[in-house]
Amino acid sequence: MYRKIYSIVKNAYDTEDILQNFLVKLIDKIETLRHLEKGRQISYVVSTCDNTAKNHCRDNRQIFVDFTELEGKASGDADIELAMIHVENLKRLSDI
Repeated sequence: MYRKIYSIVKNAYDTEDILQNFLVKLIDKIETLRHLEKGRQISYVVSTCDNTAKNHCRDNRQIFVDFTELEGKASGDADIELAMIHVENLKRLSDI
């Protein structure tokens, strides 16, 4: 499971946190899992692991802007301010 989560988030610290959250979710559903067939148990565990990692990525996504690209294009403070406004607008859109 560690390897599966790490392949999604590519960060060891986040992987450990997600693995803990995943295990807590499984403990909460232990009674449900006991009544499932073996194949369904495995599918449930793998799906829960995958979805927990993807939810973490979705909830913690960040926008990275390379300001070095703006250095050659910006002709003054006004252009840099417009670029920063554009970054803020992108952040707002990502929250929708």
